[in-house]
Amino acid sequence: MSDPGRRSRSTLWWALVIGGLVVIAAVAAVAIQRNVFPFYSGDHDEPVYRFQAAMMRNGTITLPRAQNEFFRPWLSGPTGDRLVMAFPPGWPAVLMLADFTGTMLVALAAAAALTVVAGFAFARQMLGSTWRAVLAAAILTLSPFTLMLSGTYLNYVFALGLYLVFGALLWRGLERDSPGLLVTAGVILGAALLTRPYDAVLFALPFAVYIVATCRHDLPKMAKIAGWVALGVLPALALTLADNLATTGKLTEFPVTVQSGGYSKFGWGIRSIASDTPILDFHIGEAFSSMGTNLWAVPTWLFGTYLTLGLAVFGVIRLWREERAKCALLLGLTFVFPVGYLVWWASSLTTNGALDGLGPHYYLPMLAPLAIFAAHGAGELVANRRRVLIGGLAAMVVLTAIALPPKINEKHIVEDASRDYSRQVARGLRQRAGAPAIVTEERRKATYIMEPYPYLANPPDLKAPVLYARDRGARNIDLLDRTPGRRAFRLVRQLAPGQSIDQLPVVVKPQSVQRGPQLALHTTIVNTAGASTVTAYARLGQKVQRRLLDRSSKKGERYEVTWTVGPDGFRYSGPPARPIPARKIKKSDSQGLLIVGATFAKSPSVTDPDAVERRYYARIKRGSSTGIEVLTADEEWTRFGAPIHAWLPITVDAALQVTITGASSSPPAHL
Repeated sequence: MSDPGRRSRSTLWWALVIGGLVVIAAVAAVAIQRNVFPFYSGDHDEPVYRFQAAMMRNGTITLPRAQNEFFRPWLSGPTGDRLVMAFPPGWPAVLMLADFTGTMLVALAAAAALTVVAGFAFARQMLGSTWRAVLAAAILTLSPFTLMLSGTYLNYVFALGLYLVFGALLWRGLERDSPGLLVTAGVILGAALLTRPYDAVLFALPFAVYIVATCRHDLPKMAKIAGWVALGVLPALALTLADNLATTGKLTEFPVTVQSGGYSKFGWGIRSIASDTPILDFHIGEAFSSMGTNLWAVPTWLFGTYLTLGLAVFGVIRLWREERAKCALLLGLTFVFPVGYLVWWASSLTTNGALDGLGPHYYLPMLAPLAIFAAHGAGELVANRRRVLIGGLAAMVVLTAIALPPKINEKHIVEDASRDYSRQVARGLRQRAGAPAIVTEERRKATYIMEPYPYLANPPDLKAPVLYARDRGARNIDLLDRTPGRRAFRLVRQLAPGQSIDQLPVVVKPQSVQRGPQLALHTTIVNTAGASTVTAYARLGQKVQRRLLDRSSKKGERYEVTWTVGPDGFRYSGPPARPIPARKIKKSDSQGLLIVGATFAKSPSVTDPDAVERRYYARIKRGSSTGIEVLTADEEWTRFGAPIHAWLPITVDAALQVTITGASSSPPAHL
């Protein structure tokens, strides 16, 4: 007879171990977020989840389309008169609830803790052994894959916890033929559908195959099981359809498809995360290549790395001999995600970070069956030989410690770059002296708020002391007109002379609008290089004026030039200068830019001289008394002629200074 007291002490011991793993997981999630990912992980989905949580707290799941021009957040897209966000509501709702406690970090800790308990419960159902289930939970919890993702605001760890709770409840319900457990399993599966719909279907698929295989001769039983589970899923399914209808206007169309302009969907072809971001030709060859790269990286993210993988293989062999149906189910759970993601284009995006980034994170659910197989293999291998088990665990720790540093170093590179950038912005914004500000972000082909700088984010209602805006070229003038109570700034990349190009810092430049029938560009040109030939030029759209100022210039000589610009072009005033024919400017290269520059060369015949430029956003207002409008925050560029032939954003203050005033104004002191 078994000793009840001994069994009770054993249960208490294992409960304490699981409790310890829960504490480790919860504390690690918060610590990793605070110390490894304080500026997010480099995956730009993170701030979007937080943003959607803030939207929910404000009582909305869409944004006014009016935000599209200047404040469109990353992973949003227009439909009708609204902007739709990409993600389903499950995880943002959890983050919103956590935010009521004062910090969304509570959600990260809770998700990590849930995964520990759920991992143990599911492994206990699969293996029938408490200590092996505890070992499986430890492998799952201490794997770098789980730990790293638990410290992000991504939904993978929370979703994994839901899948495992569903699996444990469903298996228990099947064993006991319990409608209550089956319905509850359905409810949890529904929560997973609200979090990661496709993944929830993938995780449920091997269970569906198992039920069909084991109940194929008892169709009424199969129908009863499916009915009870479906009853539990039904509320979440209704919420999913309602969310689709409220966001996209169609019951069966998910927000991510609308948000991406139809480019983000299953299958092969031209795919993209947004309609104006770089596109990917995702084909079957690319799909299998991505799967191979991602699978190759998975063992490096396991606690114990290849030792654990070896134990898992041994565990598969032993379990196949003992309980073939259960082993087949776990094998199905292992491979359903790599196979299922052959048709999802974004699986190719994880390959660059498969080893040292965030790993092949779509494959995270694989860790649960692998941990169960490894725990079973370890149990079969060591039996009652505790020293062997302890030695194996020590080896796992050593192997994990070897695999971990490159992954941590990669995170610190992202962290350091983000910290430097945010500090540069914060330092520059001291100019606002506590006043509300509007900050135009860097000029890029496709601009969004929160991408690529997720920590420069706006609240959904745009009520904040500092707002960040998309750079829309000359249309930024409209933004400043709409926000007259805010001090305006622009972010530009700018090098100081002699500064390394790999340290390209961001500069915060105050900006305002200069407007009038005509504007005067008071320009000082200094020959800092000692070139003999100096020319001045100005360009607005396709209109260009060039003047040869000097053929025998000397180092340090100064030239005062004023360009008067209006809808009809330029008027030059300054030292006697010969007009120079200017090359024709392509219309595509001339939109919305006013450029003032100078060139320096050894002789007038040099075709590729050194040059300096100041580039301003500007626009002509024909039919208006205004005439021309210019934003004063410029970009400074330096051109290196032969043999370098390159433009670099190096400050030109020493060689070129420009002040913009009304056309009738006399030249003021240069800023």
